[in-house]
Amino acid sequence: MLSIWVVSMIGLVASTLTDTPTNKISGCEALEKKFTAKVWFPGSERYENETTIYWSKSVILQPGPLCVFTPFDAHDIATALPILHSNGSQFAVRGNGHMTVKGAASINNGILVALTDLRKLEISSDSEIASLGPGLTWFEVYNWVQKYDRVIVGARYAPVGVSGFLLGGGISFLGPQYGWGANSVVNFEVVTAKGDIIQANKTSNPDLFWALKGGGSNFGIVTRFDVQTHPTGQIYGGTISYDQSNVDVMFRALQAFAEPGGGIDNAKVGMLPNLFINPATGGQTAALSGFFDGPDGSALKNFTENFSGSTAKLRTYADFLGESAAAGGRGDFRGAFHCVSFKSSAQTVSLINDTVTREAVQHLGDVPGAVVSISPQFLGKQWFEAARESGGDAIDIDPTNANLLVLNLVTQWTNAEDDDKIADWVESVIEKMKKKASDLELNFSFIYLNDAQEGSDPFPLYGGGKSLSKLRDVRKRYDPDNIFQIQMPGGFKLGD
Repeated sequence: MLSIWVVSMIGLVASTLTDTPTNKISGCEALEKKFTAKVWFPGSERYENETTIYWSKSVILQPGPLCVFTPFDAHDIATALPILHSNGSQFAVRGNGHMTVKGAASINNGILVALTDLRKLEISSDSEIASLGPGLTWFEVYNWVQKYDRVIVGARYAPVGVSGFLLGGGISFLGPQYGWGANSVVNFEVVTAKGDIIQANKTSNPDLFWALKGGGSNFGIVTRFDVQTHPTGQIYGGTISYDQSNVDVMFRALQAFAEPGGGIDNAKVGMLPNLFINPATGGQTAALSGFFDGPDGSALKNFTENFSGSTAKLRTYADFLGESAAAGGRGDFRGAFHCVSFKSSAQTVSLINDTVTREAVQHLGDVPGAVVSISPQFLGKQWFEAARESGGDAIDIDPTNANLLVLNLVTQWTNAEDDDKIADWVESVIEKMKKKASDLELNFSFIYLNDAQEGSDPFPLYGGGKSLSKLRDVRKRYDPDNIFQIQMPGGFKLGD
């Protein structure tokens, strides 16, 4: 199985052969010659801003890129890619920098292509289709589209970027009704490795259309997403918080929700739970972002038996998502996501909580600033039915499989010297959870791309193992020279 670090090494080897420091610098110079006001070098304010606006400090690389290119539209990128290719320059592409994998949206001694200025916001005359630029955040999108009484299947954390979310599939509060966020995309505008601007939809380049729904950045640079909007009215939602005295209320409610009839099969309910563990004390607190698509809040009643605080009320969807603007923004911390999946059940919830809490207290209590968050993401079979009804995607989970619990295990810490310790701990605790789940027949082979940790390999698990060969064929058709595999070395690669 070809992991991300193997591909990165291939790119590194290639760079020693074709991408000398002189060529790298000439790549920046060639771009600057063509785009005088869109190339930024160290020492400029724009360079400093573009190279530091990541969710986690742990993905900010040093010394960083040789220069930053900030294109304004698809034509700029179509002009730039052949320049980068001809100079053998390595590069990275960044939307809003929420992925926690080093090098996925950052680079050392290469060129950072920052999509910050691609900010299209347009809606069709009937308000059915919205056109979104990859430089936008969902906070901007939600506030804009609410004016039309419409909603888009986007991120649960409003500061997340449009581009990475959709290309990775996209878990949304609206997923039980409409599937992955990517399933609402009706057209991608893409700049290919050769510098061609093409459209990918059901009738034009349909193979690429399928591959981009979960296939990441392996095929080109997407410069516009045309997405289906949906009607919206008043919803019931907010954040319910728990302290150590009542956190067991949320735990029991999650156990109930995980079972058929307990909530996971209610398509109108969406939630994002977080159980926070302090390894130094073993103490737990929790918060739930809970949502019901309508005015009835009774679907969340199990979570409101006892709590420390709540903002849940009747409101617009945009207002509800706005609460996450602070929680999901850029942090002055080191942090990483880690994904593993199981069949959803009350037993699964207990297994995860017991294992992670015990291991965190035993092994991370002396790590400065350490916080571990258990974030179970419940994906019922109606999610995957909706995904297939929309036309399908590369992820292609069979709805006849059991309801899933896709765990995002989030770690935060203070010091760079603890990076390896945290990574080793995560690897160990995931293996222990999988071993226990195997004994109970609760494992499920799936890694959600947007929560994947460095070194994991999500694509061979897509479609029960059937999507990878097709994804590779699509990649070879649209990137025959392997530019997005070798010259763009970061992120998760498809391999040969």
